[in-house]
Amino acid sequence: MKKTLFLAAASLMIVKASFAQVDKSVRFGIRATPAVNWMTPDNDKKVKKGGAVMKAGMGLVLEFKLSDVATFQTGADYTGAGFKAEYTGTDTAGYLYKDDAIVEAEIKNDSINGITAFMTGGGASHRLATRKYNLGYLNIPLTFKLKTKDIGGITYFGQIGGNIMFRMKARANDEVYVTKYTSGSYVTATSTTEIEKIDIAKTMNLMTAAANVGGGLEYNISGSTSLYGSIHYQHHFMFATKQDSGYLIRSKTENNKSIQSEFPNGVRLRQFVLAVGILF
Repeated sequence: MKKTLFLAAASLMIVKASFAQVDKSVRFGIRATPAVNWMTPDNDKKVKKGGAVMKAGMGLVLEFKLSDVATFQTGADYTGAGFKAEYTGTDTAGYLYKDDAIVEAEIKNDSINGITAFMTGGGASHRLATRKYNLGYLNIPLTFKLKTKDIGGITYFGQIGGNIMFRMKARANDEVYVTKYTSGSYVTATSTTEIEKIDIAKTMNLMTAAANVGGGLEYNISGSTSLYGSIHYQHHFMFATKQDSGYLIRSKTENNKSIQSEFPNGVRLRQFVLAVGILF
């Protein structure tokens, strides 16, 4: 009798422990996030889409239970992003370059202040043909997750919310036409030169934000531990790039006169993200 009561009590404790584990109000996990990235320019007459870029990220997930069908999900991960841009048309985009770095231009009276001294001092002017942006962000997702009941160990869910992303890295690979000052005149190369891993942090905004919508499924392994996968569309509504700065110059000709100003380079990110991970 005592043995039976002991086994019953032990069984009850195991059931309670298992239920508590399954019904956890807070879950944590890890995830990987490969993504297809591209961009939408604010003015497609000055900047054109140059193609998509594959990047990936990895980080931590926190999930807070709100009800039997709803949770709030957040976390933090380091994620790569990027895109390709083409700079063609009548208005050219370029920058000053010296000692393996972009130099800020000072615009005065529609011209670059001290340009001749800069060029004769070993500097050069680079006119952009294409740029591949390679970016890194600290990504903080803030989403609500609505899920179905368990169906054979699988639950299906939809997610909606947003992402806040803080820039951690900004590099670029450029194709440029180089102009140098030689024998008292400016000489521009007729073919492009490739320059890799240029620091472009000063042309980028510190933060961007996106709307996030997606869906996926969870497969329960044991207790509260589940594998999951989901796909998301992230639509950035803030510019990733600065709309104008002295680090990217616009040059155009009006009435046979060359006019310089800051180049309008507003660009927003777009992403399809595959999230794959495990929750405990």
